Amino acid sequence: MDDIVTVKEDEIANTMGLLLKEAKIIVEGAGAVSLASLIYNRVKIRGEKVVCIVSGGNVDWETLKEIIDGNES
Repeated sequence: MDDIVTVKEDEIANTMGLLLKEAKIIVEGAGAVSLASLIYNRVKIRGEKVVCIVSGGNVDWETLKEIIDGNES
């Protein structure tokens, strides 16, 4: 391991919403963290090939509704 990074709760929720809206993938918060770290520039990857593991669909329906409502545009 080279480093540890953190992302904020709202960044995770926004990433979950993005995955739902753009890729039609339901993913739980922990499963969206790797992509959120890239989207919100927590990891510098210029010129690198990157794979993000996106996993888990165990999302409470109320939480999913809040994410959908927060990502409508």
